[in-house]
Amino acid sequence: GLGDVYKRQHDLSRVTVVVAPEDSVPRVVLYARLSLFGPGAARLHDEILALAAPWPIGDEAPSPYKDRATAARAITDLERLLARAPAIPGPRIQEKVLEWGPRLLEALWPALEADADARAIEARNSLLQRGRREADELRRLIERQKKAVGAASVRLRQEELFQALDKDQKRQRDLDLRHLGQRARAIEQEIETEPAAIEALYAVKMTRLSPLGMAVSWPEAMM
Repeated sequence: GLGDVYKRQHDLSRVTVVVAPEDSVPRVVLYARLSLFGPGAARLHDEILALAAPWPIGDEAPSPYKDRATAARAITDLERLLARAPAIPGPRIQEKVLEWGPRLLEALWPALEADADARAIEARNSLLQRGRREADELRRLIERQKKAVGAASVRLRQEELFQALDKDQKRQRDLDLRHLGQRARAIEQEIETEPAAIEALYAVKMTRLSPLGMAVSWPEAMM
């Protein structure tokens, strides 16, 4: 799994609370970063995930919106508020939000973790497809090189049939043929190893989900 990060309060780096003039219920948006790493801890994928929930009046923990469209609208509305340099609630509400921060994180983290698991599977499959595509392109390139080397060898061997070669020319032809033979053997090895090595670069070795912050919109009517 992606870990019980929500159990560590210090993992939540920032809580922001703003006034929502038109809302009737507080809303919470939790942000986290999903990262996938390959061989040598190379970062293969990185994205920001957001999870929205209404915060019930009283001391109940929130549950995420079930409807994706409603959740997306809540996230968009809150981010528009943040972009407009909104008003900040008074100290009493700020203290309530900060006090509830760890509980909000704990309540919402499992759902965000489930979303991250699904996104990680999609990202992993996309990376595998990309690795196969690049490996196939490399394989075709090596095959073209193989054909070119074979054709060059045939041309050199046919030279003696159509023209008389002196001693130096024969020596050079033999050196060229030897070089082409070495290159042909190297290409055979490359076909076996290089495309596979490209695919291996896109194999996910580790997945990490890290909380980034939380934004809360507080209805003006509840102040």
